[in-house]
Order: sequence, then structure tokens, then C-alpha cells
Amino acid sequence: MISLKKKVEEGGEVDSMVSSDSPYGYGTCIQLSDEQVKALNLQGVKIGQKIRVVAFGIVESLRAEIDESSEAGNVYASIQLTDMEATPASTDAAKTLYPGA
Repeated sequence: MISLKKKVEEGGEVDSMVSSDSPYGYGTCIQLSDEQVKALNLQGVKIGQKIRVVAFGIVESLRAEIDESSEAGNVYASIQLTDMEATPASTDAAKTLYPGA
């Protein structure tokens, strides 16, 4: 797994794409309707509880930008999630590897 948590830059500043109340970048949070929460069977989860999310999506757009001052480039992607499952995260390795066992 790759952490999406943004690193604090030199001087203690956080990337401008990070909201003030979240250490994660813009666009990394999804909002689910009541119907979607029920379909994913997430009614019993608690705030702050870690869940496992598996999803499929479609790349809707790609954008490349070049910073002329540093000649470095960045690529951004817009992904529309199309299918998803979510389950409480398990710390039991056997259950993670063999969920039906």
C-alpha cells in the first residue's frame, strides 16, 4: 500500500493542495450517500475506524504541468470510481490473505 499522506515541506509548510484539517491531498476523500453506505454495509462503522477499500475506476482526464523555474513536471489524473467494496480492516494476516477461510 502507498500512503497518500502528504509530507511537510521544508520550512514546515504543507502542500497547498492539502486542506487545513486533513494531512491528505485534495480529492482523496469520497462522500457516500445513505443508499451507498447501506449497499456497502457500512452502517456499523465508527468515525476514525480504518476500513479496507477496493475499487475500480475510469481515468477521465490526465494533465501535465511543467514548473518553468525548476524544469520539473507533475502529472495529475482524474479517476471516476465505478465499482467499490469496503470492509473493516483486519490486522489478522490469514484473514487478509484468505478472507473466506
